[in-house]
Amino acid sequence: MINLDSRTDRLAQMLELTSFLHLKVDRLRANTSQEAIDDNGNPSSHKACWTSHMRAYQEIVDNPTIHQALILEDDIDIEYDIHKLTPVAMDAVNRADPNWDMVYLGHCSGIERKKKVVNEAADIYPSFSPACTHGYAVSKLGAAKLLKLLRKFKDPIDVAIIDHIQNGDLQSYSRGRPLFSQYHNKVDWSDVNANGGLGTTGDSPTTSGRDRLDAFYAGIV
Repeated sequence: MINLDSRTDRLAQMLELTSFLHLKVDRLRANTSQEAIDDNGNPSSHKACWTSHMRAYQEIVDNPTIHQALILEDDIDIEYDIHKLTPVAMDAVNRADPNWDMVYLGHCSGIERKKKVVNEAADIYPSFSPACTHGYAVSKLGAAKLLKLLRKFKDPIDVAIIDHIQNGDLQSYSRGRPLFSQYHNKVDWSDVNANGGLGTTGDSPTTSGRDRLDAFYAGIV
């Protein structure tokens, strides 16, 4: 999970949610804008995001114990039935294409069912335009490809990846209904939450893990 040192609030929320859902996550320190200067000499939040994800890819490549990894950002909601639905999705992808590079289990495009379905029961399709990078799986081969293809920063990283998917450089698949969605707390301004409003970007999970956690504390479940 990619997380800025300054966002201890997001880290605490995500650790609470993942613990509730019985998920183990490792934290990867995110780069700040001040550490990511663009070609014009200005701090760049897009470049900071780019370099943070690139460090995740490098870790996948360098670590001999990692064959594939799920990369998460720290501003997400998670499908409550994640343990049941993720293996179904990944098994469908592995059966269809053992040499896959990426699997978007989370995205905010809302249009990932455009291409011919790979596995209808698993809701898996070839990726069409999977905007956002808040929840996706990467294979070791895919990580190596991403490091090569994205070595020079030029666009927001999700835009650059979509270009390479549509050019055929990456073998990528998407779940039609995301298992991870971007989640914005009220007055939590960011590049993806410019108005500081409460809500999600794109489709929400079928059953919100955050809603179930709130209900648990309220004594409803």
